[in-house]
Amino acid sequence: MPMLTTDVVRNLAFLPPSRRNRICLKLSQAMAMQAFTRDMNRSMDVLTVAGQDESTRQHLEGESAAYSARSHAQRMNDCADGVFCKAELKR
Repeated sequence: MPMLTTDVVRNLAFLPPSRRNRICLKLSQAMAMQAFTRDMNRSMDVLTVAGQDESTRQHLEGESAAYSARSHAQRMNDCADGVFCKAELKR
């Protein structure tokens, strides 16, 4: 069932501007969350199917390990100048 119907738009037109703005914000957030959830479910479906294929799984695991190594190297480079390390030392 769509959230935005002609009845909703018609009713919004008769509301005071401040209330209409609040309702439009809430409505847009709900629609964005709905789209985000739908897209995430599609992504999870694709990853699930890809994870069942042995060659694809090995490729994804290799990419994950390479990303992790690059990420670690980047953190080490950031710490080399001492700018980002100070916050980590306080922990």
